[in-house]
Amino acid sequence: LQTPIHVQPNSDAAYGAGLLACLAHTGQMPSAAPNDAIMTFEPDTSLATFYAEKHAEFNLLRQKLS
Repeated sequence: LQTPIHVQPNSDAAYGAGLLACLAHTGQMPSAAPNDAIMTFEPDTSLATFYAEKHAEFNLLRQKLS
């Protein structure tokens, strides 16, 4: 079984979520054994991240103005 698990490496939370997804999917944590799931790292270009960053920027601006 070689199931790619896509994890965005931009945060510990995303990395942890990827490990949990791998564990839930395969019953084991990723390792170098040939039958384990393989983790691939790709740049995070998701809309969720985009909006989270915009929300953080907005909150920062709101704090500065108050």
